Amino acid sequence: MLKTRPYFMENSVWYYHDDKINKYFLTDKAPKEAVESYNDFYDDDVDLGLYEEVTRDTANYLRDKLKKEGKSDKEIEEYIKKWKNFQL
Repeated sequence: MLKTRPYFMENSVWYYHDDKINKYFLTDKAPKEAVESYNDFYDDDVDLGLYEEVTRDTANYLRDKLKKEGKSDKEIEEYIKKWKNFQL
């Protein structure tokens, strides 16, 4: 299930992304509406474990593909980061 970009992502000072666990977190600057949007974003029936597994597997596939195309590690990680941001 693809989601539309949630309200809490409208302002980059309201949230940050932890790349190690691939999850967004709110900052103390997020207003009430952003908190509600965040809670709605993570409160659904999507199996986040499966989502994270698919995301990880797809990222690894892309790394292999881009490496074969001759991209540098830096270029690959920049591409993966952009791809993860557009998944939402």
